[in-house]
Amino acid sequence: MKTNNKHTYCPPVLSRKLVGINGSRFYNIPGVIYPESVLKAKPGYNPRTGEAYHTPPAWGIDTVKAAAILHCTPSAARLSLHQHRTRFQVVQEEGKQQQIYWSRKQVEQLASKRIPIATESEKGEYISTTAAMKQLGVTRTSMLRYVERGLLHGEARRIRTRCGLRSTFLYAKEEVERLAAAREAWKNGGDPMRTLEEFLDSRAES
Repeated sequence: MKTNNKHTYCPPVLSRKLVGINGSRFYNIPGVIYPESVLKAKPGYNPRTGEAYHTPPAWGIDTVKAAAILHCTPSAARLSLHQHRTRFQVVQEEGKQQQIYWSRKQVEQLASKRIPIATESEKGEYISTTAAMKQLGVTRTSMLRYVERGLLHGEARRIRTRCGLRSTFLYAKEEVERLAAAREAWKNGGDPMRTLEEFLDSRAES
C-alpha cells in the first residue's frame, strides 16, 4: 500500500486582533476599515464614537460610592481600581461634570478580599503588636516566633489613623496575659534546659 507523502498546504494564520492607537483592541477582519475616531477611542469611552457615554451604566457606581465600599479616599479608590483592571465607563451627562462609573460587582469583590477594619468591640478585646511586645517583654522577632509556634494568634485588621487606614495585627488580651504569666513562671521556676513550649506542655499534662 502506497502512502501519500505530499504535504497539504496550510495558509498562514493571520492575527485576528488589531491594536488601536490608545490600547483598544478590534478584530482584524479583511476588508473592514475602522473609522479613525474608533481607533483612537480610549478605554472606558464609547468605541463607536470615541466619546464619553451620555448615561451611567446600570451595572456601575461612581468613584465616591466605590471609595465608600473600599473604605478609602476617592483618589486611592481610583488608583486601586485601575491597578486591578476594574471595568469602567466614562460618563458625561448633560450639564454635569464628567465621571467614571465602575463595576459594582468587581468593586465588592475587591472589598471582600481586603483586610477587614477593626470594630469597636475588637479594639476593646484586642491589643496591638507593640502593646503585646511590651506586656510580654519580648522583641518583634519573638512575637513572630510565638505566632509560628501557635502560642499566639494574630488577627490581621486595618485601623484608622490620622493618615488613613493602616494594616496591623491584633492579639487577644486574654491570650497575651496567659502567655505573659506562663513566661514569668517559666523564668522563675522552670527548667532552663526546657523551651517555653515544653514548659507549657508539662503544665498542661499536670
